[in-house]
Parts: sequence; C-alpha cells; structure tokens
Amino acid sequence: TYRCLHEPPVLPAWPTDVFQDADKPTFLGRLFSSTPFSFLFQSAQPFDLPSSKKGSMTSFSLSLEILQSTAETDATPDKVLVFEQAKTVFQSHRMLATSFARADADANARRYEQLASPTADDCPLLVDLESLSSAYNLMLALDSPDSNRFGSLFARSTALLSANLRTVEMSSQPHRQAALVVVLLENPLLHTASAHHMRQVRTISAAMQLMTHAARAILVSWLSSYPVDRYMRLLSTLQRCLSAYTQGHARLSAPTIALLTAVGNLHDANELHLKKHGTRLVELTQFYNDDLGTSVDFKEEYQLWRTRVSAETLSYLDFPFVLNPAAKARVLRIDSAVQMSHQFQDAFVSQ
Repeated sequence: TYRCLHEPPVLPAWPTDVFQDADKPTFLGRLFSSTPFSFLFQSAQPFDLPSSKKGSMTSFSLSLEILQSTAETDATPDKVLVFEQAKTVFQSHRMLATSFARADADANARRYEQLASPTADDCPLLVDLESLSSAYNLMLALDSPDSNRFGSLFARSTALLSANLRTVEMSSQPHRQAALVVVLLENPLLHTASAHHMRQVRTISAAMQLMTHAARAILVSWLSSYPVDRYMRLLSTLQRCLSAYTQGHARLSAPTIALLTAVGNLHDANELHLKKHGTRLVELTQFYNDDLGTSVDFKEEYQLWRTRVSAETLSYLDFPFVLNPAAKARVLRIDSAVQMSHQFQDAFVSQ
C-alpha cells in the first residue's frame, strides 16, 4: 500500500549521457584503446536507521545466518516461514539494500557518508558476495520441482528495480543503489540460458542506466574487486544476452544500449583494476562479441555515426570494446573508402 501511494512505478527512460565523450575525430583511435567512461562522484547521505529501531520490521536486514537459523527451526510444510522472511525483504528495496552485508558494512557505510567526493580507493564493498551466493542457493534449494516460489519472488523484485532506484531516498544514497543492483545481479538463475531469465538480465541492465553517476562509479569500483571467476560469470551472462537479443534486433535499440552499457561498466572495472594493480581481471578479448560482427550492418552504422546531429543518437561504433578485430577492420576499410571518395570529389571540384 505504501508503494502504491508514495512510490508509483516510473517508466524507465533511456539516458545516454554516459557516452557523450564519443567525438568523431578521435573515434578510430579509440577503436584500439577504449578509454574507460568518466564518472562524477556525488556526496552520499546515510541510510542507517536509528539504533532504537534495530530489529523492527522497517529496518530488518536479511543475512545467511538468519536464513539458516529460520530454516533449521521452521517446521512448516515447504518452509513457509523462510519464504515469508525472504518475501518481506525482497519486496522492500530499503531492506534488500542493507541485506547480506559484510561484517564491516556499517563502518564503511558511514565512510560513504563522510566522504563528499570519494575516489576509487574509498569505495569498500558493502555486500558479502560469498554469503549472498550461499543464501541464494539455500532459498532455491527449498523450491520443489513443482514450485518456483523463490524464483518468482526474485523476478518480482527485479521488475521493481527501475522504480525503486528512481525514488528520492535511493537517489540520495548511491552506495545503497549499488548494493541493491549487486544483490539482484548475484541471483544464480540469471546465469542460465533461459529466455525468461535473460529478460530479467535486460531489466537489470536497463535499471542500471537509472543509477546516479556516483552510484554507477561505486558499482564499477566494486566490480573491479570481484574475484575473477565471479566477474567472468557476469560478463559471460551479459555477452550471452547481448548475442541472443541482437540476433533478432540487429539495429541498435534501447535494450541493446542497456546491455552494452552494462558490459561497459565491467570494461571500466577491468581498466580500474589495471590502474590499481597493474593487471586486468580478464583480457580485452573477453569483451569481443563475435555475433555482432555477423549481425550488424557496419556500413549503416558508420553512416549513422558519421551523420548524426546529436550525441544522444548512438551507434554500435560508440561501444568499441565489444567489436572484435575483424569488425574494427571492416569499419576502418569503410572509413578509408569514404575518405578516398571525399578526396576524389575535392580534387574534381578544384580542377
């Protein structure tokens, strides 16, 4: 009832300001050295509730230990109490954004409050990834073959993500925005080849575009600290969804831009890891999407990129990190032919 009265769903817009650094004269050079996106950090406000309300329903946060304890003592058929506990949290973005927290999460959350303009080194991860994975596995294991209670619950929470990220409360707390996205991205069901779950990945990717610049920068910093196997699993999932969607939608569309932007966040995290540690998490070849090379009309994309009058009109050429060497070579050949044609026209006119 509260959500209906105070937080009406907002249809997601498709902001494209992330790529406004794509100027035409420098593009061909960036084909071979993709510069990470630039993000503007904003000040974060505290999200912690007063200590007097700890334990109340409005401040309840879920953890692996709580789920395990409830599962051990829950004598109801199908572990109804565990499901109701999870339902309470996954249907509340406030509770979910503070759930599955690391032991030092409270202290680190206060750091986000105190740092008006944090750097990449001042973005400690708030979510306990290992505990979160175990919690997901515990909940999904309680579903019978004929029941999909938890899977449906996670899907409903994902569907609400865009509206929740756009609330004033969440917009003023970028670290909580980032935590909410991380919790939903870690759902193991998303990493299957199911069309239903790939749609959920597109939903999360679209919602990520609604994050504030500060929240997106924090998310990139967190992703740069991921273990390689977890990072690679997420990248592979996004690449699979991108390939599957572009097979039937070769022209650049809003869902494609959302997926490419999500891959771009991982690309930035990879470059940030290089800056901080001297090595990348994965090789740049992992970002190449070979399916794009066969499904995209690069002549049309080049013409769109070259003649556009607004930075909001995007082309696949604005996402060079996903283009393999063969695709980049095709673009260079097209550009060379166009340049030669212009030179010929200029020479003919000057005679």
